[in-house]
Amino acid sequence: TAEVDSGVSVASGSFSSGFDDAPEEFEERKQKKAIMEKGLALFAEKPKKGVKFLQENGLLGLEPVDVAQFFLSDDRLNKTQLGDYLGDNTKYNIDVMYAYTDLMDCAGLSFVAALRKFLSEFRLPGEAQKI
Repeated sequence: TAEVDSGVSVASGSFSSGFDDAPEEFEERKQKKAIMEKGLALFAEKPKKGVKFLQENGLLGLEPVDVAQFFLSDDRLNKTQLGDYLGDNTKYNIDVMYAYTDLMDCAGLSFVAALRKFLSEFRLPGEAQKI
């Protein structure tokens, strides 16, 4: 086997690029991406519908911590809708909010810097009841 700097290997006359050429896997990834995009669009309109859609399609776990991790990891989410979701007064949303704050890493930051970081991740809802 001879290896080239680019990571492409040539073994006994066959060529392998290191990428899986299985069309089924490509289609599955393409379908998951389309589902994720639809879920994000739904989230931008109605956050609960977007979360429910992603959960029903297996792209988001059912536990509050799963939703919180998703909220912290995906920058494409509408921050205003995220604030509305976290400010909703249902038990599940409150559990997601607690998990969200528990997962946020503010170690080593001053109080003001930590508060700034926390508030930069979402927009506070306009309704005083939700705050």
